[in-house]
Amino acid sequence: MLSIIEPEKGMKHTQEEFYALPVACDSEFREKKGMAGGVSDAATYRLTEKSDKGIISLSFYAADFYLRNCLPLNAEFKILTGMVNSVDRLTSAANSL
Repeated sequence: MLSIIEPEKGMKHTQEEFYALPVACDSEFREKKGMAGGVSDAATYRLTEKSDKGIISLSFYAADFYLRNCLPLNAEFKILTGMVNSVDRLTSAANSL
């Protein structure tokens, strides 16, 4: 199960790195450029890892929105990829039980 979820990719970055991301980004749709952000009523993505060293918890509001709408024009949002993929895979596995 852990190999499917890939927690090492989901936990690759720190909460401080996520905090450093901007709240808006440049976006492009049908050759029109604009700004994406100001998201409301979206899910907060959360990942928590428990080990002998302690508990590490990461979260990012609307991570899937920013990943989907901000890449490739804003490369800094790529750090959300591992978290979004791990959470999506974990959710999918839990829903299939």
